[in-house]
Amino acid sequence: MKRDVYDKAKYHLRDPVFRDGVPESRAYVVGGMLFGWLAARGRLAPWLQEEVGTDAQRIVDGKLTGPQLWERLGGVMDRDTPRGDTVAFLDWLYFTKPSPYHKYVADELASDLPSLYHVQGSRRNQIAVLELLDALLEYWETDVRGA
Repeated sequence: MKRDVYDKAKYHLRDPVFRDGVPESRAYVVGGMLFGWLAARGRLAPWLQEEVGTDAQRIVDGKLTGPQLWERLGGVMDRDTPRGDTVAFLDWLYFTKPSPYHKYVADELASDLPSLYHVQGSRRNQIAVLELLDALLEYWETDVRGA
């Protein structure tokens, strides 16, 4: 059975770290950086890419981060969010255990932090995620999808 929702920031707010003082905006960081990649690479559904408009280029230029944009748009990423040819890639990213995306964030961006919720939605981290997801997409297209 296919799952419909990839990520929803409000679900993360149930984690106890938010009661311990982690800012609620951090619930948007990990999913938001992936959302930022979708926007910056033109991989959102056409209706959503149009709504995002020039903010996609602002992410590429480092003037906006995906978490900022994703929070503004409500913080939900479901099967209607990506462009049709990107759905299978997101299925792999989110539903493979362990998730290749979340493993990278944990290993590279949160290795010295108490949790993924402590990762900052910085421009530096957004750029790192843009590069990572470009590489993961290439790997998925050549080694996973056809296997």
